[in-house]
Amino acid sequence: MSHFYSIVFKKITHELSLIILLILQFMQILLCIGLIFSLITPQFINYGNLLVYLLFIRGIHLCTNYLIHSLTPIIKKSFLPDDRDLLIQELESSLKKFSDFAKWICGILATIIALTVTISVNLYMKGFDLIIDAIPLNDLSEEIRSLINNSDSIFQLLFLITILITSFILLPYFTLQLLTYNKRLTLKILKSCKYKHDYPSYQSYTFITFIKELLFLDYLI
Repeated sequence: MSHFYSIVFKKITHELSLIILLILQFMQILLCIGLIFSLITPQFINYGNLLVYLLFIRGIHLCTNYLIHSLTPIIKKSFLPDDRDLLIQELESSLKKFSDFAKWICGILATIIALTVTISVNLYMKGFDLIIDAIPLNDLSEEIRSLINNSDSIFQLLFLITILITSFILLPYFTLQLLTYNKRLTLKILKSCKYKHDYPSYQSYTFITFIKELLFLDYLI
C-alpha cells in the first residue's frame, strides 16, 4: 500500500482505539450466534430474552457505528478530497484481490468437503442397507417409530453438523478478512467522508440520543 495509506491509518489509530472497536464487534458476533442457537432450540425460546438479545445487538451496532463515523470530521479536515478518493480506489482494488483469493480457497474446501461427505454417505447407506436386511420386520417397525419420535433431536444434530461444515468452509475466508481489517476500516471511514451529514461529537451525543436510536424513536420524533 501507498505511504498515504499509512499516514491516514496512523491518524485513525491516534483518534480511535482499535482494541475497543474489535471487542465491540466481536461481542456483536457472539450475540448474533447466541441468538441463532436460541432460535433453533425451542425449549430455550423466551420472548424476553429474545428482546434483550436484539437490544444488545442494536446497541453495540450503534456504538461501533458512532466510533467509526465520528472520525469523519477529523479525516475531512486532515486530508484533501482528491487524495481521499485516490486512496479509496487503491483500497477497493487491494481488497477485491484479497476477496477473490478467499473465495477461491473456500471453493476448493467446499469441493473437498462435498466429495468427502458424498463418499461417507454412500458408504453409510451401504452399511445401513446391510443392517436393515438383517433386522426382523417387527424390530424394524419399532426402530422407525423411535426415529419418528426423536425427529427433533435428529434435526438439531443435522443442523449442528451443517453449522460445523459451514464454519470449516468459511474459516479461511474470515481469517483473510481479519487480515484486511485495517484496510476495510480505513475504507469505511473514507467513504463516510463523502456524506454531508457528520456524526455528533462526544459532547453533543447524549444518553438520551442513544436511547432514541436504540428504540428507533429517532425515526418517529
